[in-house]
Amino acid sequence: MKKCFILLLISFLFINCSKDSTTSPPTSNSQSTGQVFFKIDRENAPENVTSITAYLTRQGFETIMGSLNLVSDSTADIIIKDIPIGLWQLKVEAKDANNVVVYSGEAEVTIIENVVVQVSLTLIPTSTGTGSVYIIVNWGKSPLNWSNQVSQISNNLQSVFFVDPQIGWASGDKGVLLSTTDGGKTWNVKPVFTSNRLNSIWFLSRENGYIVGENGMIMRTSNSGLNWSQDSSVTRNTLYAIRFLDSKIGYAVGANGTIIRTTNGGTTWSLQNSNLSYYLLLSVYFINQNVGWIVGQSGRILKTTDGGVNWINSGSDSRYSWLQSVFFLNKDNGIAVGGLGSIIRTIDGGSSWYQVQSGTSEHLEEISFVNETTGFAVGDHGTVLKTTNAGLSWNSQPTNSKNWLNSVFFYDSNFGWTVGNNGAILKYKP
Repeated sequence: MKKCFILLLISFLFINCSKDSTTSPPTSNSQSTGQVFFKIDRENAPENVTSITAYLTRQGFETIMGSLNLVSDSTADIIIKDIPIGLWQLKVEAKDANNVVVYSGEAEVTIIENVVVQVSLTLIPTSTGTGSVYIIVNWGKSPLNWSNQVSQISNNLQSVFFVDPQIGWASGDKGVLLSTTDGGKTWNVKPVFTSNRLNSIWFLSRENGYIVGENGMIMRTSNSGLNWSQDSSVTRNTLYAIRFLDSKIGYAVGANGTIIRTTNGGTTWSLQNSNLSYYLLLSVYFINQNVGWIVGQSGRILKTTDGGVNWINSGSDSRYSWLQSVFFLNKDNGIAVGGLGSIIRTIDGGSSWYQVQSGTSEHLEEISFVNETTGFAVGDHGTVLKTTNAGLSWNSQPTNSKNWLNSVFFYDSNFGWTVGNNGAILKYKP
């Protein structure tokens, strides 16, 4: 007997009540309610399935029903709103043109106010159906923009980078390196013959890429990752971040105040003086060949205006035990994130910084902006924050992940990824 699996993953949902099939249950004594959002993958539905009906039953309550006609309805969504919180029995039936149930499945679900709960359900054919049905069921009040991808590993991932919407890389602990050529639908482990943690990736093109990591390791490829050369001669200190301005000039920062620079595309690297011998430097960002910033341990913020010949203290604040990542929108406006949900912002090129409310106490690990207004920060226990006003305010985005998220990368406003502990990879789609 062939089963029809309903994939219950984080989905890209847009709720439009004027179009979606919506039904509301009768009122009850419960004051708190939730909602059910069914999203049907119309393209993968079996040819003989013409309608989907979902039933919610509970003792002492009337049966709640929502349905969708795959032939005539313009939408592929079913929303059932204002459901009293508590334990409900869910039954989903897929019917053919003669209104005969050809697939069905049941599961117990708990409606929790303001909480998104992942539920697994299998539809079993009641006749000789063929093909497959995919239904995404999300419980809660917030549509989800982040979906889990399968990495096939359990290593902690520290960095992610995409050269286009299809080709990307992720690296992490114990020398793990992953690549994808289909936007993350599949990830493949690449041999790099090292057990060092690989902390940060940067690609200049499909062919040319760099990775830095433990023990001063610098890895470089010029053939799209088929082969990687390794170099740790410039420093033995762990390197935490790498960033290139162009095909020639790049920087990496790390432990014990380490700053290194290349002016020939990574062929050679030279040390720069940070005057911070005992501090971890964790992130670097340049807006041009001369002006850049570095953040790190104990709230340290450094700035250069001469390409790193000199680095000066730029408003360091001991209130922030860790500043993990920095991003500048232009020469004046920048944002840094770090420990205990810290977000600080400058509007004068880093001469002064002020705190912005993040709404979380989770450690924030990295920040990335799509444009001068829209950005994302990721952190511990599946934390994702989004701003649409250049970092003035931030809102939490649900992810259904409890893993620490260590890195976030956006190719453009439509394609983004975050990676983290236990091989976690999540993809964003608006």
